[in-house]
Amino acid sequence: MLSLIRSLTLGLIALVSSAFASTPAARQEVRGLRLAGGRTLPVAVATQEVSGAWRAEVPVAVGFVRTSIWSPDDPIRDGAREFEVLLTMARLVKQAPLSGIVSVGNRHGRLQPETESALQRTALLGIPVVKVATHGQVIHDEDNLFIEAGGLTEGPAEAVLSNCLARWGALPPVRNLDQPTAAELAAIRAHLASFQSAFDAADAASRVALR
Repeated sequence: MLSLIRSLTLGLIALVSSAFASTPAARQEVRGLRLAGGRTLPVAVATQEVSGAWRAEVPVAVGFVRTSIWSPDDPIRDGAREFEVLLTMARLVKQAPLSGIVSVGNRHGRLQPETESALQRTALLGIPVVKVATHGQVIHDEDNLFIEAGGLTEGPAEAVLSNCLARWGALPPVRNLDQPTAAELAAIRAHLASFQSAFDAADAASRVALR
């Protein structure tokens, strides 16, 4: 049993390492977030020493949002789903300035419409959201503001997201959640590109490992 756990651990480390082999270099200081009322504001977070060595403790927190039984036309349950996402987001940002969410959905990684909407707003606040499917692959959608984990499961997705946050920091938050500008959306997508490249590499490496 111990040898199996060791093997799985080493495999996960190798998977995460391969995800960053060809991605942009990390920076000594990255953007973090803090809560200010119903908004998030950027703060500087040091992740590396001047020597280039990683700091012993990088303040990263990753939480999970999972699918639930869908019930149409149930405003109470719909509101509870949205509240769950916002509560998770607030808890994470209070815990660490570098925060992210792993969203575990159905076969294609999707959740209920209200949860999807709340997660979209979470991304606008600067918290990256990774979509994971309980079965199969997450379908790629260029129009959303999410990171697609491909065929990765929860554990590897959490590990890669944690490393992405330490390496590149939080997303740039928008000023107005209800009216994000084209420039703000473009800045978010540009930042997400590095995250997505790391996840694509990790997904590809996992497929090779399973052959």
